[in-house]
Amino acid sequence: MNSSLTKNILFDSFSGNTTSMQDTLIEKWLEDPANQELYFQYLDEWESLHPQIITNPQNAFEKINKTIEANKPEKQKPIITFQPKISLKKLGWFAAASLFIASVILLYSLPSGQNEISYNHLVQATKDKTGEMYEKTNLSGKPLLVTLPDESTIMLEPNSKISYSPKSYNSKRREVILSGEAFFEVKKNKEHPFYVFADELITKVLGTSFTIKSGANGEKSEVIVKTGRVEVFSQSDERILRKMEVNELEGLVLEPNQHLSFEKKENSFSAPKMVMPEKLHMPIQTMSFDFVDTPAIEVLEALKKAYNVEINYSRKDLAGCHLTARLSDEPLFEKLDLITFALQASYTKEEDSITITAKGCLNK
Repeated sequence: MNSSLTKNILFDSFSGNTTSMQDTLIEKWLEDPANQELYFQYLDEWESLHPQIITNPQNAFEKINKTIEANKPEKQKPIITFQPKISLKKLGWFAAASLFIASVILLYSLPSGQNEISYNHLVQATKDKTGEMYEKTNLSGKPLLVTLPDESTIMLEPNSKISYSPKSYNSKRREVILSGEAFFEVKKNKEHPFYVFADELITKVLGTSFTIKSGANGEKSEVIVKTGRVEVFSQSDERILRKMEVNELEGLVLEPNQHLSFEKKENSFSAPKMVMPEKLHMPIQTMSFDFVDTPAIEVLEALKKAYNVEINYSRKDLAGCHLTARLSDEPLFEKLDLITFALQASYTKEEDSITITAKGCLNK
């Protein structure tokens, strides 16, 4: 573990400037008793740099304990236990500086033998930290288009769901939580890496297109890359705090047209392999968006098929329009920006449809 990096993250935590996912990762890091000792060393240092008034550390700590006891399910086994040699003063500072960590202890106090991280635990931890969550579930029989606040797009498969916090999304990083299967087209932004949390699996990108299938009931999880590069690692990775902090991709990185699987029980990844055709069952995974002097109507129909979204337009106004364009892993609305710019047209977004307004073309 990179101690200087850990120190920076912990200082952010003491100041209340970490995201919910960072808090969750810190809590996992604290499972190691050696890290608990280091934690309090950093806390002492932070206290000296940020003097505060704690009216009654004993009451603060007792209040947290009462909350934990009141919410405990029967036969639970806490993941994290603190050593008796830690002083009450330090525990008081711990309670005042990082109340959220106590709530994560609650969340991860699972029934005996169930220490894995699930979709529901990640959603609840984020909600406790930010106060709100947005969740979208696909109850239909077809892929569902979901647009994120930065206009990255997701094709959410049936019986799958995605969650994120509108309040924290894109503040330092872009974080979403997935249950099921989805295809992502992530808007490029190197300053705000994009993370997908699918139970134990974490996928990190800067801007690309890829598919994630989270394994339910102990099944394998999969990552399939269409374009760009994708980093994958697990919640138990010993370098997880560094990987969450830096804005570069490192470690196990997948290249275009590669895929791998993750075994939750074994906590292991398969070797990256080239994608086989049978792995690609969504139209958007297999379609090419290279157009050479192609009628605009055909281009829009291709988008309708790929994104399973209604696109309204006047065939009369677009009858003589042709496009030459090479579109890649841009989210849908970036593609539409490029297309409408070339056509000198515009578009509007409704709840479940898109309307193109064009004035016709000169090349009739």
